[in-house]
Amino acid sequence: MIQKLKNKIQSHIKYKIILYSALLLIAPVCIVSSLIYRSVYSEFYANEMQAYNTAVRQAGNSVERIFDDVLSASNMMMTDDTIRDKMINLQSAAAFSDHTDVEHRFFSIQTSVLNHYMHCILIVTDRWNNCYSNESDEVVNLRVADRILAQPSAAASNSGIRWHDEEYVFPPVTSKFYLVFSRKYYDYTNANPLGNIIICINEDVLEKMIEDLRLGKSNVCSIVAPDFRVLVSTSPSLKKQRYDFTKDTDHIVNYCRLSNGWYLVSQADSASLQRILRGRMIFFILMLPLIILSFGAFIYIFSKSIIAPIIRLNLAAREVSAGNLEVRTEIGGTDELHNLSASFNRMVVSLKRLIRDTAENVKREKSLEIQMLYAQINPHFLFNTLNSIRWAADASGAPNVSRLIVALATVLRGTIIDKKECIPIREEIENIKSYIYIQQFRYPGRFQIRYEIDETLLDYLTPKFLIQPLIENSILHGFENMERPGVIVVRIRRKGGSIEFGVEDNGGGISEKIRDGLLRSDNETAGRLNRIGLPNVHQRLVLKYGPQSGLRITEPPGGGTLIVFCISAEKGEDGVV
Repeated sequence: MIQKLKNKIQSHIKYKIILYSALLLIAPVCIVSSLIYRSVYSEFYANEMQAYNTAVRQAGNSVERIFDDVLSASNMMMTDDTIRDKMINLQSAAAFSDHTDVEHRFFSIQTSVLNHYMHCILIVTDRWNNCYSNESDEVVNLRVADRILAQPSAAASNSGIRWHDEEYVFPPVTSKFYLVFSRKYYDYTNANPLGNIIICINEDVLEKMIEDLRLGKSNVCSIVAPDFRVLVSTSPSLKKQRYDFTKDTDHIVNYCRLSNGWYLVSQADSASLQRILRGRMIFFILMLPLIILSFGAFIYIFSKSIIAPIIRLNLAAREVSAGNLEVRTEIGGTDELHNLSASFNRMVVSLKRLIRDTAENVKREKSLEIQMLYAQINPHFLFNTLNSIRWAADASGAPNVSRLIVALATVLRGTIIDKKECIPIREEIENIKSYIYIQQFRYPGRFQIRYEIDETLLDYLTPKFLIQPLIENSILHGFENMERPGVIVVRIRRKGGSIEFGVEDNGGGISEKIRDGLLRSDNETAGRLNRIGLPNVHQRLVLKYGPQSGLRITEPPGGGTLIVFCISAEKGEDGVV
């Protein structure tokens, strides 16, 4: 049973996909789901802690702005000339008008800086124990001010600025509790002490601020003094109590230290947070069956739309491999599978055509082999006949005829018998000399030939039968209608890493119009010129060495025609380049 199932999986892509999907997706999902609770819980917990920390920092920044406003207000009092002059000139008892002027300045400062702290109390005491305040009962304020200034636990900075670590009430003016800021009042022109500045902020202002910034209904935000006494809190049960938040293990606690030494503390219910996280995890776990069902639906649709066409293509390929070239596949649509099916059908048609063409080529090759066997008889017969004629000419005392036959045999041997593509330049020159002898015998006195050859290049290789068509072009067309004898110069010399061949004549030359199209084998304007030889040589050079090695036809300074080409300098054995 197991072996049968294994064979099915190995031989069907559909079963492979189902198995791999189960192994690579469903199984990992089930395994991960058992571990996901702890990992996701940790991530959610970290995110919540980050959110709490951010909220605490934002609330701390808001509280610090209050401290900055209070400090700015005290700085304005320190630099206010009206208050300073009154404080300097006052005697032991202050006049009513002086009270009025100073209090007017208090209201001005409250309006410009502390206007949004509607219930703040401003108090200034002078060195004669006179009290100036924006509240009506200076006697009450003076008693409270004396108690504030006498507080032994207030930690003052070098400039005399301090926030007091307890709250104060001002009966009968108000029953509200206030947080108190005090600093020494100096004459800013000579630093002489003139009195004290006291600014009292209603705790409701701070309580409302931290109430707006707390996270969740179960969170508690508090401002705690360094001795752990709660100054302000959103929880009535914590107010005026001592709360050591560093040892609180029943809640999630975040805090930040403020610039005046107080602490802004956020207290969250850990059980509430865990309930939220558990709810999210339960939702995730309940989604797992839906995910698995969705994946099953995907497998079914994938099997119908992808696997089935692939199976049909596989069956068709098997038919083709068995020799059935009439099989075709039909897969609808415009997607890649449709394109694959169409390509498969075109491939089968091309394969069928290729097999038919290959069979025809085999028949044609056999026919050519037979013809070549017959053709091999003709050259041997021709050379045997030429040798017989040569012997007859020698016997008859006709040495010119004998030499002519030898030259013809040499040319024919190089073009018909020798099947090598490349030969040494030495052999190519010998073939050219035989060809020149035949042409001089044919056209006596018509031309002369001169060789300018670097003998160090004679053992280098060249494709055979390149120079002879160029010389033939000069003899047949360059010297036509010339009364004086023509001159042909064959040059072979080294040029860098290449060998340059040149054939120059002093004939009638080639017009520019004909010269431009002469090297095209389909050109009809070449007319009577060697329309087979020159284009053939040019194409052979281009195919073997590239366009830079093709023929270049120019007119030399003295007139006539100069044809030049270059090939790479290569040596070899037996004509192998």
